[in-house]
Amino acid sequence: MADYLKTAGTPGFYPIVSADDLTQRQRVDNVIRVAGWSSSQPHHPFGQWAYDQGYRKVLTICSDYAFGQEVCGGFLRTFAGEKGGEVVKQLWDPVGTPDFSSYLSQIPGSGMDAVFALQVGADSVRFVRQWSDFGYKDKIPLIGGEVLLDQSLLRNMGPEAEGLISAGHWAEGRPVKETQDFDEAYLKEYNQLPSYYAAACYSAAEWVSQGMQKVNGNTADRKPFLDAVRGLELDTPLGHLKLDSYGNPIATIYVRRVERRPDGKLWNVPIQTFEGVSQFWTFGPDKFLKQPVYSRDFQGLPDQLKSLGIQ
Repeated sequence: MADYLKTAGTPGFYPIVSADDLTQRQRVDNVIRVAGWSSSQPHHPFGQWAYDQGYRKVLTICSDYAFGQEVCGGFLRTFAGEKGGEVVKQLWDPVGTPDFSSYLSQIPGSGMDAVFALQVGADSVRFVRQWSDFGYKDKIPLIGGEVLLDQSLLRNMGPEAEGLISAGHWAEGRPVKETQDFDEAYLKEYNQLPSYYAAACYSAAEWVSQGMQKVNGNTADRKPFLDAVRGLELDTPLGHLKLDSYGNPIATIYVRRVERRPDGKLWNVPIQTFEGVSQFWTFGPDKFLKQPVYSRDFQGLPDQLKSLGIQ
């Protein structure tokens, strides 16, 4: 779709698609991530947070495709590449893994003091359940990438998820009016709490709507319309959002803990907040874009950065 939009010039609004390079090395001027994110974005501050908690050696278990690789790379770029933490082992599992035993059995004796995990879809539910079944819960710190414990999956989990920590640009337990009003309306309508997908699409619709109003509904004149959308700043259920010059939001990132509400539902409650987080973290685009996109071959580790002449 991005290639088509590039040639057609049609405005493209991406609140969910998170591939880093869409608004980095291969950005398309008329593609904007209204209320969206880049995969590594929440995980740069999370790597710093983990190091600040005293963790020094991590083992990673992540889904083996571009999204999982970019999430893991974002975490390790700051935890190891910037702060000096050590990666004792990286494990990659294919999407649709039915049994994580062969991965989980490699944790004891690895020398890690925490495990970073990123799974998607039903894999997340299976992974968290098997983590508990292996007896690791409350014994080994597990810290998760954004979607491991997203509400869309958390609602299918039980006590095995309580107390687990992850990071993301959405926290349904954030105690502010914009978030709680959206939570209550969504809960009333659908009898479940909203996931990041719901919050992002709702916020994107508000964003595009306001852009349309600024040009009096004239979306056929594309440049003024896109300029109007780019110029907006909004307080949304996700938090305060504005776009950088590459078309990606500068967002609030939450380190979140799974807690149980009085009604019995699980949700993510912020325990630390990072305001104004850029997709380029604190490196700036000039320095950040000198490195390749995160992949299995590039995870932002010290030796990889050194080989590129990036300090």
